[in-house]
Amino acid sequence: MAAAVAISQARFGPGACRAAVLAPADPLLLAVAAPMAAVIGGPVLIAAPNCIPTSTRAELERIGATRLVALGLDLPGTEKVGTSQDDSPTLSIVAAIFVRAAAGTVRAFAIGATEQSHRLAGPVGAAAALRKFPVMLGPDAARQGAMEGERRAAVTYLVGRDAIAAAAQVPGGFPLPAPTDDDVAARLAQLLKADGVKATSVGIAPPGADPVLAAVLGSCGGPVLTAPASPTALPGDPAAPSAQRVFTLPA
Repeated sequence: MAAAVAISQARFGPGACRAAVLAPADPLLLAVAAPMAAVIGGPVLIAAPNCIPTSTRAELERIGATRLVALGLDLPGTEKVGTSQDDSPTLSIVAAIFVRAAAGTVRAFAIGATEQSHRLAGPVGAAAALRKFPVMLGPDAARQGAMEGERRAAVTYLVGRDAIAAAAQVPGGFPLPAPTDDDVAARLAQLLKADGVKATSVGIAPPGADPVLAAVLGSCGGPVLTAPASPTALPGDPAAPSAQRVFTLPA
């Protein structure tokens, strides 16, 4: 929770943005929330299922947010995307509708909906936010996102072993293999570079970082890489080193 507030404070000045996304402290849902925040131009902040913590509320007041989008939270006075009764794959589907309506994108990222994918949440959420692509959780959600709706995903980038194993089930599925989970971040940075994405920030997470904290980095405004990457020699070099704001989690 404190990390999300700190990132928001670093990225947004007082009165800087009118909207924010509130999400649970769940790595997968924080990855889903990152592109939602990107399309409305605000931060991702963490809230409890039925209340907004004092520190989060104070940050909302500081940045001047009057539009609060709640992902999987039953919070009064918010624009609800799903409810606390929805599972993670379902929430990723309704969040994808939200993102596509705002960004008009026909691409997506997909990771597994299991605990094994928690380590991927930060890098995938960050890449999705930079491209304004939704994040789908699990093969069923990825398949539905590719087959249903007015803005179906023509291409779904499958990240991690769980998602790649289901490639045959997802129309337009495009696997992004990496030797290990720790190499996924560099693989995504290379994809962003190939797409011509520029970023002024970067998040650095050490191997074995708390999954929730690493997922919070997904809203840092740049790619999330796994230490011991050097901020001056990033895999894929998605932005000029001199232009980067570096957010680092402690080892």
